[in-house]
Amino acid sequence: MLDTDGSFSITQRVRQPGATGLAGREPDRPAPRRYARTRHNAENRTVVMNQLVIESDGRRLRREQNREAVIDALLSLLRDEVYQPSTAQIADRAGLSPRSLFRYFDDARDLLKAAVTKEMARVLPLVEPGIEPAAPTAAKIEQIAQRRARLYEAVGPAGRALRAGALLHEAFAEQLARVRQFFRGQLSMLFEPELASADPGTLAAIDVMLSYESYDLLRHDHGLSVDATVRTLAGALTAQLAGCRARQP
Repeated sequence: MLDTDGSFSITQRVRQPGATGLAGREPDRPAPRRYARTRHNAENRTVVMNQLVIESDGRRLRREQNREAVIDALLSLLRDEVYQPSTAQIADRAGLSPRSLFRYFDDARDLLKAAVTKEMARVLPLVEPGIEPAAPTAAKIEQIAQRRARLYEAVGPAGRALRAGALLHEAFAEQLARVRQFFRGQLSMLFEPELASADPGTLAAIDVMLSYESYDLLRHDHGLSVDATVRTLAGALTAQLAGCRARQP
């Protein structure tokens, strides 16, 4: 404003409390645009991030679904006794293109390993014998023969795939060795009373009798039914362990 001496100076006009603008009204105060714009941008970023999370979760879910579809397709082919399925066969049964098949697995060995692992997890409840070592020998024989039959029937495709893979891949051979060692230890514990005074080869004999290979031989090469196979295994075990009981003091 112009001072009395003719010079210009900048002064600040301070409105007194209660003062009004034109027409006796309180002057309008502009909205805090910067704050509103910042809040709007933050909300937009939140929406975008949520959308990205949803899309990411959707892709992850589709990937897992497709991966499981490939594993199930391989197991289905193995059940149909197609032990060396082609990429095209697996992809066709999974409903995927052959080109996309190995987006979910490193190679054929990785796929086979995933299939065996899934099948083993499914039949895990059938692994335990379901009877104590103190039970009568006849009851243990009947129980273990039936339990092994149910297990081998359930794990059939994966069992054959594991044994085929063991001939080609060291990792499968090691896994198969661990499985056999576990079942051998299981029989050693279950029949400990009978094996206490038995010949060293007795455990090896009953281990062979109750192995997957023996069961598969009886079922598929000899054409026995499940019940007939169980009876055959139980009879062989009874004959083998009867001698052990006779030698006990």
